[in-house]
Amino acid sequence: MITVSTFAVALGLMYLVNLTGTLRVSKEGELEGLDLHEHGIPAYPEYVISSSANPGSSPLEELNR
Repeated sequence: MITVSTFAVALGLMYLVNLTGTLRVSKEGELEGLDLHEHGIPAYPEYVISSSANPGSSPLEELNR
């Protein structure tokens, strides 16, 4: 009974929060990426594709170039 009532309350609350639209990020944020949009920096800078990137090299080799 506790599980069912907790699920029902949580479902109702999430439905109400969804109606406010606060669970979605803006279209610009989706296109830019949330790391840059929310924090201003990439979360994984070693995976950023650049013109000097070499698939066989490590991030340390890229820094030493």
